[in-house]
Amino acid sequence: MLCVGWLPLATSTKPFVTVTGQVRVSPSHLAWRADLTLLEAIIAAGGLSGQRYIEIWRGAKKIAANSKLIRKGAEPDPSLWPGDFIVVQ
Repeated sequence: MLCVGWLPLATSTKPFVTVTGQVRVSPSHLAWRADLTLLEAIIAAGGLSGQRYIEIWRGAKKIAANSKLIRKGAEPDPSLWPGDFIVVQ
């Protein structure tokens, strides 16, 4: 894997998302699919290590998410796009 500073660069041409931070397997590079959601990506990365603040970086745009509200159904589970970079803090 190539890195620029702390940011890993994928060498694959297939679409992917990255999950990093306070998850059990960090960083995780997951194959993107059209129906992939935030909680599915976090589960694939081994799950959260406690209640955490989540950011989805889509280019320069930051999208905040609350896993507790998503699990309760009070917030929708966001769909992910190819290249999304998820940071769990």
